[in-house]
Amino acid sequence: MLRPTSFAVITLVCVILGATSLPAQPKGGETVLSRCWQFPAENLSGLISWKGQIFATSEDGRIVSVSSSGDKLWETELGGEVEPGLAITDGVLLISTRSATGETVLRRLSVQTGLPIGVTPAKEATATDALPATRASIGDIQIIGDDHGRITAEASDGTLIWRFKTGAAVSAVLAVNDAVVAISRDNFVYSLSARNGGLRWKRRLQGRVAHYGVSGTSLLVSSVDQHGASLIDAVSGRVIGKVVMSTDEDLIADPLLSTGGFILATPAGLSGYSVTGCSTK
Repeated sequence: MLRPTSFAVITLVCVILGATSLPAQPKGGETVLSRCWQFPAENLSGLISWKGQIFATSEDGRIVSVSSSGDKLWETELGGEVEPGLAITDGVLLISTRSATGETVLRRLSVQTGLPIGVTPAKEATATDALPATRASIGDIQIIGDDHGRITAEASDGTLIWRFKTGAAVSAVLAVNDAVVAISRDNFVYSLSARNGGLRWKRRLQGRVAHYGVSGTSLLVSSVDQHGASLIDAVSGRVIGKVVMSTDEDLIADPLLSTGGFILATPAGLSGYSVTGCSTK
């Protein structure tokens, strides 16, 4: 099941006001998103961002911090194997690592410097609960997607408000303004009214969605073996842009978001993409 993991590794460009370099505009009205920067990194395993700062872990026990313009800020050797579940709480990075002997510890690092703050045995650590990818909330309405393809809206007291049926298991539900955007394993994305569940639009994709991210009313989705991603206007359902990659490139994590763009991660490293063009500064 897809999770909007903040660990993902897709780097959406920060769009800087006053950008003068405009992206290519191919036929059909779809904008090819500009790749504004690249940061080489191998064997990435986790990705998260905080206040415009990007953090990526690797399978060989390292974590690197990169700015929203792709500049390296710091790098720390953690030692051991990095476990899934990178998180940030109160400006502190929380990373679980496992040693060669099988011992798992929760490491705390400064987001500013990468220096260690403390280490806690995993059995004593307290995990924070994340909202599942198949659940979202709009005001007092709770939206739930399930493996049977149903999308259900409930009031805060559990009263059923409406229900909608897709053609396969629901991978994710996302709140976009007053609408519910749902990603289904039937290869469609749906937009529903949060008030009554009415269908606003649906869009067929190239295949099952592997990774996704939302920035404002823009939905970036990458299907299995797509070698890129499609940018969908979540209000109208139109495909308004795309990320074009070579045949040996695939996203390996959900996109990270920054002002006006997405950050993508591939086996070659991180890349910052802009919707409106790259700054010349």
